[in-house]
Amino acid sequence: MTNRFGNEIANHLNVLMPNANIQAYPEKKSFKPIILLYKDEEEIYLEYQKIIEEYESLDKSFKKSTKEDKVLVWARNWSSLVKKGAVYKNKKQKKIKSVNVDLKSFIIDFIIKRICNESGNLSELKSWINNHPSILRLNTILVKILKNGFTSTTKNDLNKFMNELLEEKGSEKINGRNKIYKQIEMLITNLQQSDVNTEIKKDDIYTIHSVKGETLRSVLVVDFKDKPLTKILLHRYGITNDDEYLYTDHNLLYVSMSRVTHLFVFAMHEDDWTDKVQEELNKSWEVKRSSLLITVN
Repeated sequence: MTNRFGNEIANHLNVLMPNANIQAYPEKKSFKPIILLYKDEEEIYLEYQKIIEEYESLDKSFKKSTKEDKVLVWARNWSSLVKKGAVYKNKKQKKIKSVNVDLKSFIIDFIIKRICNESGNLSELKSWINNHPSILRLNTILVKILKNGFTSTTKNDLNKFMNELLEEKGSEKINGRNKIYKQIEMLITNLQQSDVNTEIKKDDIYTIHSVKGETLRSVLVVDFKDKPLTKILLHRYGITNDDEYLYTDHNLLYVSMSRVTHLFVFAMHEDDWTDKVQEELNKSWEVKRSSLLITVN
């Protein structure tokens, strides 16, 4: 049994992967998944945003959900097809790395200035600390802080690290009430909030593989060159007999749908929307057309 989504999603997952035998709690509700028909690739992202706005106006639980909405691609280089000029970025790794670097520099500067105020040459001290065997330990401590928070354990580890270096140079040690710890907390908050704001504005495209294990409010899946996911979808719903596809791709389609709590959207090109496809998928999918298709038709 799963409490992530309702039977509106579970039933389709069992079509995609019957052996999974997914069951949802009756009280859990999701939206019927959507086929988004499009003519041009650049329409897709804007239409997805329109769908989100529409469903937020219809459902309070969807609107109040704090889970993310993500566009999922099979291949990284498809990002620029969804959003003109977009370049795929490893967002989580980049975010942790950038905050880590800034935080590390702040702590090293604090240690150097404290020692330098008492004795020593600034440039020599920088070289000493950057080449110190314990510097790798600082990297480990910072990763723990960014992943688990600035807890009493990580704070004690950091305090011990700094005091060992200070003591080595004959400088006065610091205690847990030193103002640097409050400054570190504020720096972490500011740096992380800055990265979050940037990511929301620019980077909301992910590979399907990268979201394994996540829970999302909604997902848009796009399928371009060779259309491996569309091929699987049509076969699993009995529309075609073409079962010449990779299990890894089959699993990726399953993963993408199983991430959502509320809404799953699959973008399909109008050329693939044949009479046979329409007859079958209209039975269990919501179908929406892009504004351009509505205008043309």
